[in-house]
Amino acid sequence: MVVALDRSPVTLIAHEYGMQAIGVPADPDQAAALFTRAATAGHILVPDAYLYLSVPDETTTERRTIRGPVAAHLDHPAVRARVDSACRTWLRLVPDARVLRLDGTRPLPDQAASVAAFLATLGGPPPPRWQALTGRVAAPTGVRP
Repeated sequence: MVVALDRSPVTLIAHEYGMQAIGVPADPDQAAALFTRAATAGHILVPDAYLYLSVPDETTTERRTIRGPVAAHLDHPAVRARVDSACRTWLRLVPDARVLRLDGTRPLPDQAASVAAFLATLGGPPPPRWQALTGRVAAPTGVRP
């Protein structure tokens, strides 16, 4: 069985980093601890793999013109940069065989074919490591609030 979620513990913790970038009280370390406890207790799904959809800013702007705006905080440059930095840092720590990086400018049928091929290669799930990962990226670099 395949369950696809548009968020994972990694992206939710990264969102906490993003909120910090604009001065909103947030606690990525607590979020990581919470997800680790929940995964260890079997209360949440532990991702077997991660799909990282990379969409250039100009493509995002074009799509927003068609689809409409998103919440202002999600569109803030510091938030976007901090979330991207945290996600990319964590994904470098996940074995390459567990990460599929997708080019968000490619046609949807091509994306779906890439995802199907990737899913066919997966073995058993990796252990939950969000708490360990957050300690390695407590302050994503290159972004200031």
